[in-house]
Amino acid sequence: MGKLSYEMRSPKVFFWMGIVCAALALSLLLAAFISAILVGEEGLGTDEISRTSDISAIIMLVFLLVVPPSGGYFALYSAKWKIKVEGDTLTIHMPFRPVRIIKFQDITEVKERFIGIAGYIDGKKVFAADMRTSYYELFVEQLKEAGKMGPSFTVRPYQGNLVLAVLLLLVFGGSLVGVIFWPNETVDLFVYLGISGAFLASLYFLANSLFWKITVTQDTLFVKNTFGVEKAYPIGEISKVEERRENFTLYAGTEKIVKIGKNAAGLQSLLERLVEENVSYYDNGQLF
Repeated sequence: MGKLSYEMRSPKVFFWMGIVCAALALSLLLAAFISAILVGEEGLGTDEISRTSDISAIIMLVFLLVVPPSGGYFALYSAKWKIKVEGDTLTIHMPFRPVRIIKFQDITEVKERFIGIAGYIDGKKVFAADMRTSYYELFVEQLKEAGKMGPSFTVRPYQGNLVLAVLLLLVFGGSLVGVIFWPNETVDLFVYLGISGAFLASLYFLANSLFWKITVTQDTLFVKNTFGVEKAYPIGEISKVEERRENFTLYAGTEKIVKIGKNAAGLQSLLERLVEENVSYYDNGQLF
């Protein structure tokens, strides 16, 4: 194994995503607190004040106990996590844990996770790496060279999709909470349905960013959809690849297997693999 030296780190966007989540949650907390004060000053009936105060208190408690600490921890983890690779040595840094130094030959097993890989020594997990971290593909190649992983790779959605999905979920989720607990005369059924639909669409987008993937092994494509349902297709049965404006579509005979966005991670490796298998390639209907 070559004497390579590099540091794997989480994308900076993950750090800012945690900060934004915590900040938005704290903003909603502040809005709920101010709303509770204003409702009390308006002189509403005792029952209405009590009901509104209880709702506000529940909302504030949920956000206070869950979202800001989660966002803060996510930001801290993204900032502090790193794996430094020097030759055959790994130095692993994780928040709230001592620095650990291991060698590639010490690793007894590497498992693919839904967002990356995890390494084990005698059944105990010693590291986990997200596929969106820097130098991830180089790290995987070294693990393969060391005989710790088979000749497989994964195709996943563009990492920016995850960030966008979380932001949309926060925006429409906060809006939905607002129209449910603080309604006014301008909010009608169509507004409820519109915001609810946007929230559900954001939730679907987030699930797609997290769970959709294609795992390519020596002779098989394992396609997992947004809901986690996985189907296997022998690579020898892939009949053609069709390129359109924003995506590639794979076929087995006349069956459409999967659509892949052009900015998906690992797409180029998949296309190269299919070229090796002499799979027909179409660009906007034209055979190449």
